[in-house]
Amino acid sequence: MMPQPSLQTLPVLRQELRLHPAPAASNGSPQWTLEDPIRNQFFQLGWLEAEMIAHWVESPTALLDKIRAGTTLKPNSEQLAQFVRFLQMNQLVQAPAEQIHKQYQQSKQAVTWYRWLFQRHLSFRIPLCRPDRWLTSSLAFVLPFMTRTFMAISCLAGGLGLWLASHQWQQFTNGFSYLFSTSGIVISVMTVVCVKVLHELGHAFCCKKYGGRVATMGINFIVCWPVLYTDVTTAWRIPHKKQRILISSAGLITEAIIAAWALLLWNFCSPGLAQSVLLTLATTSFLLSLSVNLSPLMRFDGYFIFSDWLDMPNLQQRANKIAQWKIRQWLWGWQDNSPEPLSAKRQKIVLCYAFAMWIYRITMYFGIALAVYHLAFKALGILLFIIDIALFLLLPCYREIQIWVKNKSKMKLNIQTKLTLCFTGLLLAMLLIPWQQTVKAPAVWLAKQQTLFVARNAQLLNQRVQEGQRVNKGEILFELSSPELDQTIEQLTYRKQSLIKQIRSYPFDTKASSELGIVRDELHAVSQQLDQQVLLKQQLTVRAPLSGKLVDITPHLATNDWLMTGQPLATLISTGHSRVEAYIDEQQLARVKLGSKGKFIAENLNQAPLSVELNTLAQGRIADLQAHPELSSPYQGSIAATINRQTQVPEPKQALYLATLESAQQQAPQFQMRGQVIIDGDGESVIARVWQALVKVVIRESVM
Repeated sequence: MMPQPSLQTLPVLRQELRLHPAPAASNGSPQWTLEDPIRNQFFQLGWLEAEMIAHWVESPTALLDKIRAGTTLKPNSEQLAQFVRFLQMNQLVQAPAEQIHKQYQQSKQAVTWYRWLFQRHLSFRIPLCRPDRWLTSSLAFVLPFMTRTFMAISCLAGGLGLWLASHQWQQFTNGFSYLFSTSGIVISVMTVVCVKVLHELGHAFCCKKYGGRVATMGINFIVCWPVLYTDVTTAWRIPHKKQRILISSAGLITEAIIAAWALLLWNFCSPGLAQSVLLTLATTSFLLSLSVNLSPLMRFDGYFIFSDWLDMPNLQQRANKIAQWKIRQWLWGWQDNSPEPLSAKRQKIVLCYAFAMWIYRITMYFGIALAVYHLAFKALGILLFIIDIALFLLLPCYREIQIWVKNKSKMKLNIQTKLTLCFTGLLLAMLLIPWQQTVKAPAVWLAKQQTLFVARNAQLLNQRVQEGQRVNKGEILFELSSPELDQTIEQLTYRKQSLIKQIRSYPFDTKASSELGIVRDELHAVSQQLDQQVLLKQQLTVRAPLSGKLVDITPHLATNDWLMTGQPLATLISTGHSRVEAYIDEQQLARVKLGSKGKFIAENLNQAPLSVELNTLAQGRIADLQAHPELSSPYQGSIAATINRQTQVPEPKQALYLATLESAQQQAPQFQMRGQVIIDGDGESVIARVWQALVKVVIRESVM
């Protein structure tokens, strides 16, 4: 950084700087635009700053005297010193060669690869060409398409095309079928790329029309997604606000013209690939471009249109400063002047824009990280989450807290400070105090009696029980067999072993090694099918779901009889205490222990709560909810689950553990009841819960 200016002499301005008139400010005061042509940067100056540039001399006293004598302004030395610091920070003054070299070396050392990646992973540009000379020579051929007459004709073409399309609306809405092929997809992508090139050329030619210069055109990568861009920064030296708005909206206008003519041509084109491409230009391409570019919350066309409409260059940075100033006023009651003298109405617009931009950007970038997490490899998604949290939450908060600390002398005990401290204390208490002392879990109060059914078509091999016999939970009652199922398991087992042998032989077969990925995918699919069939076979061994007495055994059952799916086998009547089966989330498992007390709350509000005690807790997670499908979301239950297409059994999305609770208060109900159980557990804070969930995800995905 350059040394602070003394009041004896002023630094020398760079000779190549240019000063252009700009539209007046909202309060009527004149404004100017200072152009740095070497770096293609522009700075908006007020009346006082422009007068300083215009009368710049070596002596500070002489400069101030000139401004006071020639204008009604009354500048002081402090204002001049602030402006000199601004010029030095933005490298707008001449400096010794040694100092320039030193600054270059420092900036080069400061930009390491990880810092570059941290700052540029969201967006970075690659310039491809400098088209200004070609645009100048080609402008005469394009000007006829940039007239009001051509715009009016295009509007008529679009209206006529829409009117004609309304007479064949069904064909219009179903006209994309030819695109669902390899050639159709390739042609559609090429068409959209060409439209985007014309979009950028619309900006470029419009800028040239009004006297601007197009520095570069290229590709802007937004989270690795390529987007074309055109650098029309020189539009800021155009004094007319309407012309700048036209430059910003020229790309959308170009696409609208293309859509209008494509819609008209669609009506005269026979069904086929060409008609589908025209339909894409008239609808999908244009509407998607509108939805993306019209939003002022990202730095696309809508942002620059909104910025020109407000006549506020660098809108994002200025809106951020105003929002930060307002937040300090709300939190601490600081009475600092606004960073900019805006009217009350305009200040509200800028504040709403700033807060909306913060919410939108955080949501969008976290959404991108979430998409990468699920669609790409998990480690990249987690890394993006960490970077986004650091970039959009931790770093801004850290910088803001630094400002609070530096200005602690402004801190006074007022109503805003009291409210802020109370709210902060309450928030910390909610996050840090382990106020949650219970564990909630979906549960079922088992009925006094349960009917046992045949899971699928099978043959009876053995009946181990008789009418009236007492059995214990888990005891085998009936053994069934399915030859078809056994054959399927045998075939899948043979196929699995064959694939394993094939994979083991690949290192010695260079030709086959290229198919290794396909074979592994097939092995994974076969293994899943085999596990499902084995599970189905296990279900053919009917066990007692609870301890009790067997009654109503189906009469005349004999060995080798064929039984149908859903056929009742017997009824089991409970003879013990009331039992509740609950499914506890893995994250809550460590908070409960055997002997913990709790209450079962039935969905039926007429049923009084049942006091229970945790009796058993499974060591492994459940694979499915076959025992209690009514607790799953497909059956309006509270457990998020999906139906397995093979077994038609709901499978939970999270890790759940089966817990059994008992009560000696009253007998089991006549019918099974659904509800939830609330178990006394160890206290846990919100921060601890979030941290455990984060660690769990990192460990799980690092293993994968």
